[in-house]
Amino acid sequence: MPIDPKTGRRHPRRPIHCKVTLTWDAGDQKKSVQSGGINVSEGGLRVAAPVPIPIGTTVFIQAPELDLMGNAEVRYCQREDAVFMIGMQFSESTARTLRLPNTPLIDYYEILQISPRAENETIHRVFRIMASRFHPDNQVTGNRELFRRITQAYEVLSNPQKRAEYDAVYRLRSSEPMGIFEMHDFVDDLDGEKNRRLGTLCLLYNKRRNCPDHPSLSLLDLERRMSLPREYLMFTTWFLKEEGLLKTDDTSSYFITSTGIKYVESQIQASPLVQNLLAPGHSATEDAGGHSGTTSARAMGPAMRGHAA
Repeated sequence: MPIDPKTGRRHPRRPIHCKVTLTWDAGDQKKSVQSGGINVSEGGLRVAAPVPIPIGTTVFIQAPELDLMGNAEVRYCQREDAVFMIGMQFSESTARTLRLPNTPLIDYYEILQISPRAENETIHRVFRIMASRFHPDNQVTGNRELFRRITQAYEVLSNPQKRAEYDAVYRLRSSEPMGIFEMHDFVDDLDGEKNRRLGTLCLLYNKRRNCPDHPSLSLLDLERRMSLPREYLMFTTWFLKEEGLLKTDDTSSYFITSTGIKYVESQIQASPLVQNLLAPGHSATEDAGGHSGTTSARAMGPAMRGHAA
């Protein structure tokens, strides 16, 4: 079995976001709980559960989205925020039922146009505004699909337990390279350089819009998100600084300027790349073809972006 060079693990982990039912014997009674899957490997599973399960306990796992069913042993259990992070090792027969996922995580924060640090009051307020605007009964701005996605995001983020489960996966996904940057369009000669500039500006645009209190990304952040060596980005960032499209803060991290924002928005109509990177719900693990299946950011309109917190 090959070892993951990044983590040293024999079974590399893959982030997931799905429902997992855990059942186990607790003395003379049987207990069962619904939990949220965080990550999975060929050897085990990590979930966020509302209650602790003692280390060494044998649990029966059911996760239909992974075709997973069978026994596993609890190897650790640790409280984090409003949930308990539980790591389990599969039995050999359980491991054989697993189907490793290859689905993108929907970015609920991007859909609601809010910061991952947004408080509950902000989530409720923004949802009320957006739901009113995009409700199918609104004959002017109604949008059935967008309303469905907004409602789905709200149902998760407004529930403390569901949000804690989602955030655990969100943090993992946010640290992964974005699949779209694995396209050859970002490394081929002159066109690759132009696309790297647009990609850099789009990442910083989204960071400024969604996290106005922390709007910058370091060169290491850009390397990681774009899956490119810093040598590819040095000329890119130098040029963008010279053009006044981005600046550096006192930690040498980059942030987009108002000129940069105007430039990105001027490219929306002409650039499918910009359309994809600015689309609400764009996943950090998007497929290389860049198909997010989301509504364009233009559908939100500038008025909604002003309600991000």
